[in-house]
Amino acid sequence: MYSFFSKHSAVNISVLLVLFASFNFNTQVNAMPSSQPHPFQALGYVDNHSFSTNLKVHWSAGLPLVDVMINNKPYTFLFDSGAPTVIPAELLSTNDLRVIDTDTIFDVAGGKRSKNIYRLPLMSVGELQFVDFASDFSENFPVSCVGFDGIFGYNFMRDLVVTLNLNQDEIILSDKLPSITEYIKTEMRYDKEQLLKVRLQFPFGRGWFGLDTGLNTAAVIGDSNFIPMLKNRGYKSTVTRGTSSATYGGARGDTETHTFVLTDFSIDGKISIESAPFKIEHSGADLVGTPMLQKFSVIADFPNKSVYLKPTTDSPISLSTKNTFGFKPFWSLERGLFISAITDNTPAHQSDLEIGDAIVSINSEDTSDFDKDDFCNMLRQIAGDGDSFDTQKTLDIVVKKSGGEIKRIILHH
Repeated sequence: MYSFFSKHSAVNISVLLVLFASFNFNTQVNAMPSSQPHPFQALGYVDNHSFSTNLKVHWSAGLPLVDVMINNKPYTFLFDSGAPTVIPAELLSTNDLRVIDTDTIFDVAGGKRSKNIYRLPLMSVGELQFVDFASDFSENFPVSCVGFDGIFGYNFMRDLVVTLNLNQDEIILSDKLPSITEYIKTEMRYDKEQLLKVRLQFPFGRGWFGLDTGLNTAAVIGDSNFIPMLKNRGYKSTVTRGTSSATYGGARGDTETHTFVLTDFSIDGKISIESAPFKIEHSGADLVGTPMLQKFSVIADFPNKSVYLKPTTDSPISLSTKNTFGFKPFWSLERGLFISAITDNTPAHQSDLEIGDAIVSINSEDTSDFDKDDFCNMLRQIAGDGDSFDTQKTLDIVVKKSGGEIKRIILHH
């Protein structure tokens, strides 16, 4: 998950920017403390009136991307309801941008960076024009392979009614509420964290979850203290060890992440969900991501602090974990493509693959002469976009061990 937050708040961009959301199950487990007001909440505004514009969504690594124009130049931005607006670093050298503030940005892994806050040049999104605030990406931003240049963030949404039809690859931005016939209005929160939240109710308790279009996981519970509680209730988890996500502050180091498939819960007691995987981590962020949001048409009325949901199918709402070979790749300029995480009880875990192994070739495709684009294309294929390697029955992978040994490993589903 890509996450960052300033010294005043927690923010998620999750491949992944996020905001803290307090999670209050009816148990003795303590939730993470809530964050402070975010300094960016009043910066940035839309320079239009009486409007409605449709945005075509492009997908990469399970994240919704949209086209924007800045000073008549096209860019691709992540549409992220859980992050402030962020501009590409190249704009700093091509435009006379004025610094209006400097702040320290912290990520959920404990990393931090001092970032300048800039007055943004005119940015067009569809037929709308936005002005004012943005921060900047580092050139070495660790998720550059996802393929976006910047972030269209929540500070540009606060005056909008945002309709998410992600299952139809569409986002509608308007200043008026569309027809809400057949939609279900849910109890919601929109507080100092500037993230719309809905309440999920489980057999063992309930909690508020932020709606985060920058999260490519179905859902996250941000307190690892829930792991033993769920196990005691008979839920089983898959465990992934290593670096399995990247944040605004960098790769999230060696971690141990548990994923549980939770069943028979609801949104606010009104919309039943049969099952969905929940990733448990100690981030303090309780979130619903794009895989679950794709099961609904969502109308987020930011000015009136309301959320309306309509399921996109009459069938029971159910999400499941994917059948994979069980390893996660990571790419860096220094190391190239390498094994960054392995999931227990998978073909990768049962083989001689180890975290840190450099990937020499996959299915006889040599990586020795790859440039960044080649690495990114392979990374996206391994990660599951399009014709994923995980759809194959076998995977022929050659790796270089830390001691220099070259080893060929055949994985079977």
